Amino acid sequence: MKKLRIITLLALVLALLFTLCACGGEGSGGDSDNDDNNKDPAVVDPTEQPVTPLLAELPGLDVQILELASYSGPYIEDGSDALVEGVLQLKVKNAGSSDFKVLFIRLTDGKGNEFVFDLSTVLSGETTVVLEKNRALYKDLKGEPESFEFSAENVALFDEKPSVHAETLAFLVMGNKLQIMNSGANDLTNVCVYYKNYADDVAQGGITYRVVIPELAAGTTAEVSTAHYRTGASRFLFATYE
Repeated sequence: MKKLRIITLLALVLALLFTLCACGGEGSGGDSDNDDNNKDPAVVDPTEQPVTPLLAELPGLDVQILELASYSGPYIEDGSDALVEGVLQLKVKNAGSSDFKVLFIRLTDGKGNEFVFDLSTVLSGETTVVLEKNRALYKDLKGEPESFEFSAENVALFDEKPSVHAETLAFLVMGNKLQIMNSGANDLTNVCVYYKNYADDVAQGGITYRVVIPELAAGTTAEVSTAHYRTGASRFLFATYE
């Protein structure tokens, strides 16, 4: 009888030890703060999921929505270059044959929150990343990506193919100085030269930078400062004059 009690007690101790091991102790990964099952699936955490790939298309425009991401760095959309953290960034591709002078994109997330992106000079075949116009944060997105809706507003196309008019204008960049020469036979007024910055062949920002020369006589050269031109990264996209 005594031997039976000892065996029974031993069985109870072993059962208790087995239960404790199964529940997890230190280092078992059972900490609820790190448990994915305890996270709100409607909230996107930019520290753990900085990119939300999508593949949608704006109706009738051949503009593809490629991804949403969290961006930290200079805020370039207003030219201020103020440092920001975790701002919502949209990546789009103009897969059509049209060149957009202006393109305004509105994103509505799964909870009805709206985010806006203002783009200019979106040329055919080019990919662009643009920051949210009001500096909204990536973490503010709610709902699953499949519930997001995109729409286009204030769409304006170029009347003719954008050109730098190489037959009339010549450009030379030295540091932050841009020299523009009128190689044509006619005097020009209100000469505007537009450019963007690129990284890995992707246009950086919806903003298009511009330099202006009020008068440029035939055969003369004017020099202007370019606050945002970056050698090896900037591209002249088009020029206009009268």
